[in-house]
Amino acid sequence: MKTSLLCFKDKAGYGFGAIAENNMQNALPMMAMPIMNIYMGLDPVMLGIIMAITRVTDALTDPLMGYISDNTRSRWGARKPYMLGGAIAAAVCFVLVWMFPASGWSQAQYLWYFGIMSVIYFLATTVYCVPYIGFGYELSSDYEERTRLMAYRMFFVNIGGLLLPWLYYLTQNPVFPDQLTGMRFCAAGMGILFIISALGPVFLARSVETAVHQERPKIRLCDVLSTFKLFPFMIIAGTLVIGVLGFLAVSSLGTYIIIYYVCAGDTVKGAYYIGLGPTFSVLFSFALLPAMTALSAKIGKRNALIALLLFSAAGAAASWFLYTPECPYLSIAVSLVLLPGLNGLWMLLMAMTADVCEYDFKANGLHRDGVIAALFSWSGKAGITLGIALSGIVLNLTGFKQEAGAAQGEGVLLAMRLLFAIGIGGSLTFAALLLLKYPLTAAFMKQLSGNMQKKQL
Repeated sequence: MKTSLLCFKDKAGYGFGAIAENNMQNALPMMAMPIMNIYMGLDPVMLGIIMAITRVTDALTDPLMGYISDNTRSRWGARKPYMLGGAIAAAVCFVLVWMFPASGWSQAQYLWYFGIMSVIYFLATTVYCVPYIGFGYELSSDYEERTRLMAYRMFFVNIGGLLLPWLYYLTQNPVFPDQLTGMRFCAAGMGILFIISALGPVFLARSVETAVHQERPKIRLCDVLSTFKLFPFMIIAGTLVIGVLGFLAVSSLGTYIIIYYVCAGDTVKGAYYIGLGPTFSVLFSFALLPAMTALSAKIGKRNALIALLLFSAAGAAASWFLYTPECPYLSIAVSLVLLPGLNGLWMLLMAMTADVCEYDFKANGLHRDGVIAALFSWSGKAGITLGIALSGIVLNLTGFKQEAGAAQGEGVLLAMRLLFAIGIGGSLTFAALLLLKYPLTAAFMKQLSGNMQKKQL
């Protein structure tokens, strides 16, 4: 049986692995436009399409990885061998993504190489991320302890996230002859971080699932498909897709707004302010995560997440005033006001998905935590894929011309600022409204547990 309460080592060990999970998922999409568009000059629409195509493979590989993990029987457990192997593979592949020549290829050759290597890289990340998420769902059967476990995860997500916004800035360090060389060295450092982070859940968090998995019946392929009939999970998946899609479709405009509006086309100065916002967000998150956990315990996970999403939706609207050339440091506040909603999406939705796993077992008698983890991961990636695909189109709709530099056409920066505020604010509001349909409240889960105990008597 799963142990309800976890010791510090279990929660910290599991949480430490989130550095790899988060950075694996976000490092490549975050650096695609700055390196491949701003530096290499490739078409942003084609880049968006290529990045979207690379993630379409996740529609098959994520559920397949969950199915394989759920049905694995080994003395090391069902998840840990894949986590360690996946982290090493992802580290190597992330370096290889950037090993194309700086010149001499056609645009088509660059896009083909970048697309193929990105597919291989994301296959490696799936091998780590899906078992890692499923492992977290299995660690505790306590309703509130699952929220606390995911708070540890979000703490380390934010710690690891300190590095991500500075990657572009680091690639422009004078020690490197050019940005591409800088990106290669940064990728090597990031790969080492992937491996070190994966050691946390593999060696520190206890393998409570080992004995349990030996006794469980294996999951059938039809059980994978029937997961889509779980109404609570579909609400979670829809909320995640809408929130992530809306955010990523326009959030990259923030980079262009800071560089070309706030900093008048100065990429070095702009990269500095781009890095400051998320850095201060991590510091803010140290106070925010305990507050989110307390809010969830007081009003429930669903209501807490709705409140956080609506707060950040209002913050997105406020970005119209916070992005200003008169005070570039106000751009930091944009990251701060968006943080509660974004942290809430990943922290509380994962805790709610763990509740779905318990509900699934008690209502249907199925242990398919890995499959549910895979479909949760796939939902996030679907939102990421669609958001990235739209991001290039959105950028082109603004009329942005890379070759124009700071001398953009009239209305370009105005369109960017409007789309940023409306796109993020609208999507987070829509996600909050969808959550009103989510049924697995604390009272419902307590009643479900009581009914199960009565049946066992």
